Amino acid sequence: MAQYMAQYTDQVEEQEDEPKRGQTDPLSMAVRTQVFGHNDGILGTPLIQTFVDGGVFGIGPEEYGAFGTKGALVSVSFHELADYIKVPERNRGNFITALRGMALLGWLTETRSISGRDEMTKYRLTEQGIAAVEIAKSGLYYEVASAANLLVNLHHYFRPSQPAPSDHAVTPGSRARALASYRALIELDRAGWNLPPLEKFTDAERIKRRVVDQMRMHLEGSILSATLLALNREDRPSLFTRFESVPDTDGKVQRSLNLEHLEDDGYDREFLIAAFELMELHGLIESSEPKKQTLTLTPIGVKYEQRIGSYGVTFAYLKSYAVALELFWGNPDPYGIGEDLHLDRALDIDGSKRAHTPYIEGIHKDLRRLFDELPQDQQAAGIAVIAVGAGELAADSLKYILKETQRGKHLSTHPLDMVAVDLSEISLNEAEKTLAMALKKEPGVQVFLADESYQGGASADSPRVRVILQKGDMNQPHQIHRALRNRRFPRPNAADPHRVLGLNDLVVMLEFGPHDRGVAVNVQSVEQAREVIRKGVRLSDWTALVGVLKELGVPLEEIDDAKEDEHLLVDLVSRQFTVPFSNKGTLVPAVVGGADLTMFLEKWGTLAGGGLLALELHTPRSADMEDNVPDDPTKLMKYQRSPYAAYQWSHLLSQMMVPFLEHKLAAVLAGLELRVTQSWPSSGRSAPPPIYMTSCTSSA
Repeated sequence: MAQYMAQYTDQVEEQEDEPKRGQTDPLSMAVRTQVFGHNDGILGTPLIQTFVDGGVFGIGPEEYGAFGTKGALVSVSFHELADYIKVPERNRGNFITALRGMALLGWLTETRSISGRDEMTKYRLTEQGIAAVEIAKSGLYYEVASAANLLVNLHHYFRPSQPAPSDHAVTPGSRARALASYRALIELDRAGWNLPPLEKFTDAERIKRRVVDQMRMHLEGSILSATLLALNREDRPSLFTRFESVPDTDGKVQRSLNLEHLEDDGYDREFLIAAFELMELHGLIESSEPKKQTLTLTPIGVKYEQRIGSYGVTFAYLKSYAVALELFWGNPDPYGIGEDLHLDRALDIDGSKRAHTPYIEGIHKDLRRLFDELPQDQQAAGIAVIAVGAGELAADSLKYILKETQRGKHLSTHPLDMVAVDLSEISLNEAEKTLAMALKKEPGVQVFLADESYQGGASADSPRVRVILQKGDMNQPHQIHRALRNRRFPRPNAADPHRVLGLNDLVVMLEFGPHDRGVAVNVQSVEQAREVIRKGVRLSDWTALVGVLKELGVPLEEIDDAKEDEHLLVDLVSRQFTVPFSNKGTLVPAVVGGADLTMFLEKWGTLAGGGLLALELHTPRSADMEDNVPDDPTKLMKYQRSPYAAYQWSHLLSQMMVPFLEHKLAAVLAGLELRVTQSWPSSGRSAPPPIYMTSCTSSA
């Protein structure tokens, strides 16, 4: 049996916690909370406006369509709601996953049926939801939602000298219209989006006050995120690098920018001035008087600069939400997920690279155990990083082994292999650049591109470190294994001199891979899902299965009642998977997603001979996010502790993000033995963290 140990890290520090990872001051915590709210608004603004236009919440004031009327609210099942607003069958996967995001936002409750059937899941407007829907139906989101396509392409207008797609070429006419629209949004922002100021609300209006603050953050985040990303894209020179450090009159160092220094940089001056006005409005910069030729980055601006990458992944999907009516009532896959056209991939890669960096500490602990504490002759040949992306975490992991472990001190006798795997050629190219840069000062490194095989035998000049790029689908680990072996790289220090390198010789690292594996790749039907779960129930360790079921809240007497009846037990276990998905619009039942994850983990568990590490993104159960509006307006609610809704909506189209305990259940059913080795944050949190670090030692 494989051993699967879990430790998790949290990217959200609650206000009462000791600060972590350098976020020690109230300003950092305030900016973080704002950025989380902004992220929810990037995709939430066009989505909510689309729901308003589609009649999801009714038409007139104080009537809410299938949800009832003021004073007579009702719970409505998913199939009743979808029928009521005439969502086609082919779009219902998109619709149910979007509704789940509304629940994570605090506007709906989501109650699973006793049967576990997704179409019987019931939804009900919360007090927050009622207040928010009334405001949204007044047209609050309309202007920003209508400008979604402009915001997606804003960076083309900032630097018109840079290449742009043919369908977004900057012409004098398109530029003038875009500038007018951009300035109109800034003026709406300056006017507070015509919402009442928060200080006008009484204590009795605490719910509406909270909702107004939430919705204002959605709107300002939509325009501010687009602006900051347009100025700081990795594929274009960042404007923030032009702010130079200069001492002020008190001798303190500030970062300032003289606008005259930008004359030859190819920026569109009028767009740039408008962006600076927006940044000054939100306190990110200060300008000198009277000509405002010198701009100074404020402490708030410094914090935002550090967090710009947090917007990238969410914003990358705005392209699809700009045509949200298609997602729910038209073509459910309007751009083509299979062709990777549904998002801005370059921005997604850049955002992922920046967002994933804080979690390397957890990886280091496992790498130290595997490459420092284990005797040299018991260590794996190296590491294989699956879904390597841009290669940042892979590069950091490799550098850590080389610089901080005993293995790195014995490369002459125990050379190290790094296999970087991704299905995307764009990602492999980025990873090759990242790894080459990270290892440029390391002697004895040899890089093999994805189309290169091993040539020749070992010699005195054999590399100390081999970096091997490998194209492959994470859902097909055995195909990756065979393709790697067919390239005939000799396995270092093997008893058999003819043995070639395979995945079973390596520590396998899945970097945010399980949720990004594709939808229902391994399991396609409820019947097939039940058979997978039946097999898992038969073969899994009973104590481990009972343990995770209890963690999921199943009463022990219910487990005991089902123990002797396999059909009842399969039903019980199947119901614990609670998150349905969308496969290009088609609804994928939650039980199918859970069984699919089980098969995915089982395949990797039988192959990863050196051990399996995973850094994975998770979502909370929607019931865990139910919350009452506190009397204290400064107290954070659950939805504010992380951009849970943004995570849900950015994964709506093609990914399978599940709660951690459901991931843990799938691992038990896959025959992996789990134990939590370290948790972060501590227990007792009112909302679960979105990031978990998991590690496993395979029995293969």
